[in-house]
Amino acid sequence: IPPLRQIKDRWNTLKEFSLYNLYQECDRQKFTYGSDDEFLAWLVMKSDEKIDQIIKADQDPVITRDALVPSLCYDLLVENAQLRKMT
Repeated sequence: IPPLRQIKDRWNTLKEFSLYNLYQECDRQKFTYGSDDEFLAWLVMKSDEKIDQIIKADQDPVITRDALVPSLCYDLLVENAQLRKMT
C-alpha cells in the first residue's frame, strides 16, 4: 500500500537524521555562528525544522485519511518525531 510505504520511508529518514550529523555538516563547511550557545540554539531550531519537514504533520491526506492505513501508523510516526525534537 503506497501510504504505508510513505510512512516507512519517513520513519527511516527520521532514524537516519541526527543533530550530531547536522553539527558535523556545519563543521565540515566551517560554519560559524556567534557564541556556542547561539550555535546550539540554531542547531536545535534547524533540527526541529528538518523533523517537521520529514513528517509533514497533517499536510498529507494520502497518509492521514487513507481508509486502509490505520491511524495508529501515522500517529506513531508523528509521536516518534515529537520525541526526537529538542524543543
